[in-house]
Amino acid sequence: MSSTVKRFTYDTSHCQPGEKFAFWRESVCDAYVNLGCEALSRKDFKGRIELSKHDVIDLSFVSGSKHKVIRRAEDIGRTSEAEFLLSIQLNNRSVIEQCGRAAPLSRYDFTLYSSTETYSIDLEEDFKQLVIKFPKKALLSRLPDANMLTAIPVNGTSQLGSLVATTALNISSLIDSQTTDCKLLLQETLIDLIATSLAPLRGSRLELSQPEQQLLIRAKSFILINLQDASLNREDIAKSLGLSVRRLSEVFTKNGETVCGFIRESRMQKIASDLVDERFQKTGISEIAFKWGQNNLQHFSRSFRDQFGCSPRDYRRTILDPK
Repeated sequence: MSSTVKRFTYDTSHCQPGEKFAFWRESVCDAYVNLGCEALSRKDFKGRIELSKHDVIDLSFVSGSKHKVIRRAEDIGRTSEAEFLLSIQLNNRSVIEQCGRAAPLSRYDFTLYSSTETYSIDLEEDFKQLVIKFPKKALLSRLPDANMLTAIPVNGTSQLGSLVATTALNISSLIDSQTTDCKLLLQETLIDLIATSLAPLRGSRLELSQPEQQLLIRAKSFILINLQDASLNREDIAKSLGLSVRRLSEVFTKNGETVCGFIRESRMQKIASDLVDERFQKTGISEIAFKWGQNNLQHFSRSFRDQFGCSPRDYRRTILDPK
């Protein structure tokens, strides 16, 4: 069996200032999956991707300016491929959100995310990541409940976390010089190691059967897509899945959650994110709250304080002006 590798480099330094961000948006779609991109400054934007495509995995080093990438429902509909991606943070920080979970990443931390569910990635200025992409079936054959382990951070300073980060970097630097058999073995070994590092995250999630895991993912995806709808309720969610409200509640309860609690916490996360987003500095707190389905400001303030330990105003001031 022959082993092939294809290499690509995408670099905005070769573009005119007004064309940099458009080029970058096309580049990330080519290198990864269909995505939307947002940036504060498009004119001064810089970014670079060094991608190598192997038989089983794709390895890429990506770096650049502060921006956000979003995998939307319409993006998912444009492809039939089912893949996992794993981002290892190499410089500065990022936050990856999927299925109502948020994974903040610092140096050598990493997390798994799925191409078949919506997600977002907030990337800080001068970030750098190593991104590993591979078919879902490659990991699911080793870790059947991997779909439930997305957007959960693995600490890069832990023994397993450090081993994965170091091994992935070493493999990326030496794989091209190896024999065909060795290249394939290295790729399989890396996926084995990824599965091993994610296994401790499972915890109580093993209580859910595979069909229940899929139901939970679909329910959470529906909720996240419709968070801005103030009338969103359990009946709507259950109807969209062809379930009874009772069955929907049972699946969430089995995972240690409630439907209403997940909706509330997800909305608070979105509001908190907008409160400290430089693009919305001039947008009022109440306007942001209404945007994310909050129609009772007193109840909103109480829920926000319960989740973050301070008022929305104090949260915004502390993050944007820590002095």
